[in-house]
Amino acid sequence: GKPVALTSDKLSFADGDASLIKSISVDGKTIPAVTLRGISRDVDGHLLVIVNNIHLMKLHQITGEPLAYWEAPSTLAQVTAAEDGTILATSVVAEGRSFILRQAGNTFEVTPITLLSGRPLARTSQLSADGKMMFIPSATDPGIWVYQRNKTGFTPAERLSNTAAGSNAIARHQDGSIWLVVKSDGFSPAQLQMINLATARFWSLPLPTLAKEGGYDEARGLTFSPDGKTIYMTGYDTGMIYVYQLE
Repeated sequence: GKPVALTSDKLSFADGDASLIKSISVDGKTIPAVTLRGISRDVDGHLLVIVNNIHLMKLHQITGEPLAYWEAPSTLAQVTAAEDGTILATSVVAEGRSFILRQAGNTFEVTPITLLSGRPLARTSQLSADGKMMFIPSATDPGIWVYQRNKTGFTPAERLSNTAAGSNAIARHQDGSIWLVVKSDGFSPAQLQMINLATARFWSLPLPTLAKEGGYDEARGLTFSPDGKTIYMTGYDTGMIYVYQLE
């Protein structure tokens, strides 16, 4: 593919490249786009992205126009949305703060979540389609920590286990199943895993193409095409985007 030129006048670009954002003007101030992380898609198709670790922005998927903005009181690592409009923003470290959000005009209504008991260090998280379950894979150890939503927040549910070495990439398929890329253990390649709690179905697929000189590449991004038939994975070590067609 080729870069897409964004057209919003709220954006400035690096070296005249209208696909490479240098800064974003929102809420009366200009925020340099030094680091962007935790990008995902909201229920209406527009983009949710964390800028400089604390600025949650919703950007128009075609123009890049800022649609909503919130400055978090602490560092965030990932943002994910459920089909009912619920948005979850989580931190990397277990001691960090997490938040439930819902868009309200050009900002977000925010509900802090009390400390998630037992949760691991994690760079990614995912809500179920109905917003009632949260999945947090450990960045360093086998397993996915699962939390069930109640009236006051989330409580621990049964943890899901896997046989590999942690994950930094998780996503929800259109059918409600949870997919993740589990890191290489140093001897075998990374794995693509699918978990469908509704049908009690699970499978894994080795990913030998996620490779670099002298070892294996690490995926730190995972998403699907709008029709759910293509999966995209980003390589942390190589900068590559790996594309797989689902059959």
